[in-house]
Amino acid sequence: MNTAIGKRVKIKLRDPDAGYGSKIPPTAWPDVRGEIVHVVPGFYDKLWYLVKLTEPLPAAFIRALNILEDYLKAHDQSNILYLLLSPAPAMPTREVPRDFIGASLEGKKMATVLVSIGLEPGKLPRTITAKHAPSLFPCLCSGHLQLDED
Repeated sequence: MNTAIGKRVKIKLRDPDAGYGSKIPPTAWPDVRGEIVHVVPGFYDKLWYLVKLTEPLPAAFIRALNILEDYLKAHDQSNILYLLLSPAPAMPTREVPRDFIGASLEGKKMATVLVSIGLEPGKLPRTITAKHAPSLFPCLCSGHLQLDED
């Protein structure tokens, strides 16, 4: 079992375009909190982390990202309670440690991640592949993940 499961985390959601071309003002990107509930291998065998949010993503934020409302309707969901995080450090993929996110949390460091919509743990595939993303797990934004020690 992965030692990160059960850890409380906070995610500072960030604009992947650094404010260029985004309809959401930089101050409107929410910070969210949750708990790591599952770990699954993803692209290039890097570990991806599933976080169950303490509260669903804010409705105003979902409305601002137009694609989300269509996704929610297609998947018969009323809100987003799970986020799937993949490693996104500023280094070549082959140099990223397999468990970059877990190692960052273990070292009490901030991890740069890509933030996608997740599903309940029982609905996740055993491995995230190109056929699953982005249709099943659309990328929302980037983020800064760290332990929630508040």
